[in-house]
Amino acid sequence: MDWILIIGGAAIAGLLLLGCMIMLAFENRLCSHKVFSPHLKRDETLDIFFISDIHRRTVSRRLLRKCVGGLDAVVIGGDLTEEGVPLEKTRLNVQRLSSLGAPVFFVWGNNDYEVDQKAFVQMLTDEGVQLLRNGHSFLREHVCIIGVDDATSALDDLPKAMPKDDQSGFFLLVSHNPNVRYTETEKERLSGVLTAHTHGGQIRIGPFGPYTLGELKVKEAFFELSTNGYGTSLLPLRLGARSEAHWLSISGE
Repeated sequence: MDWILIIGGAAIAGLLLLGCMIMLAFENRLCSHKVFSPHLKRDETLDIFFISDIHRRTVSRRLLRKCVGGLDAVVIGGDLTEEGVPLEKTRLNVQRLSSLGAPVFFVWGNNDYEVDQKAFVQMLTDEGVQLLRNGHSFLREHVCIIGVDDATSALDDLPKAMPKDDQSGFFLLVSHNPNVRYTETEKERLSGVLTAHTHGGQIRIGPFGPYTLGELKVKEAFFELSTNGYGTSLLPLRLGARSEAHWLSISGE
């Protein structure tokens, strides 16, 4: 009888844990961050919505309703889709992100290459998304978003993506893979970096996981924001690495 109780208790605990992991995988958490940058003008502000690793998820209106206020840019940090995801589902996600009322920028992740590239690019273009594949785009005269191709396959080319050497200002680099390659000279021109890809480990046991948790690091005039991502790989399960998207408010000093 004792063994039956133990096995039954373990089964119930396992089911509860599984349910918790599924709930965490479909969480709609918006993380807000405030950063100061000397590369912006005094009293100037820049508000960016950053989301990555959507994979098979549908971007929830519940998440988007939390985005109150004016945005300057929406940045999709790669792995917008993956093999087996219908193109129209990906289109819906893009349309929902576009509804935030700001220009939408996209960089490639490794899983984005699993789908038909011609149809994928055409859809993004039709929806007005600005594609940053080793390129850049100026939001303002001195505010630039730089995007590199997927570093997982060594497709990133930051020298090609960077503005001309005689240009300066607030330069924000977006790379799906945190292992993007840049020299110290290139880093000195950057104000910040947004990265994704690792899902924060996705499933962690206490402090232990295959990757470190996403976080914001600020050092002097440079910041790095890595995200746990919004969706999941393989199974829709998370533990110890919550799903998230980000609202980044940057102010001049």
